[in-house]
Amino acid sequence: MERIVLNRPAWIVIAPFVFVVLWSSGFVGAKFGLPYSEPFTFLFLRMFLALAPLGLLLLLIRPKWPRRIIHYLHITVAGLLMHAVYPGGVFVALKSGLPASLVAVIVGLQPILTTVLAGVLLFERISR
Repeated sequence: MERIVLNRPAWIVIAPFVFVVLWSSGFVGAKFGLPYSEPFTFLFLRMFLALAPLGLLLLLIRPKWPRRIIHYLHITVAGLLMHAVYPGGVFVALKSGLPASLVAVIVGLQPILTTVLAGVLLFERISR
C-alpha cells in the first residue's frame, strides 16, 4: 500500500492533472488542426511547440542524465514510439475521416490489448 505524503511540491501534485488535460486535448486539437495540415506536419508543429516549455522544465528540474549510451538508445526508441508512431497513427486515422471519439476508444484499449497479447503471444503469466 502506498503512503500518502502531504508535504510534496505543488508541481508534483498538479503534474498528473496537467498531463491528462494536455494528453486528452490532443484528440480535439488534432480534429480541428488536421483539416489545414498533413498529419506529420501537424505532429511536427505540435512537438516543436512543446519543445520550449519542456526545455524550460528541464532547466528548472535539472534531472540526472543517463551515463551509458545504451540507455539513450532505449530512451530514443521509447520516445519515438510514444511521440511519433502512436500520435502519427492517430493523426493519419483522424485525417482519413475516423471520428476522434472512436480513435480515442481504440487507442484507449491499447494497454488491455497489450496485456492480452503478452499472455497469448509471449506466454507471459498475466495476473490482476
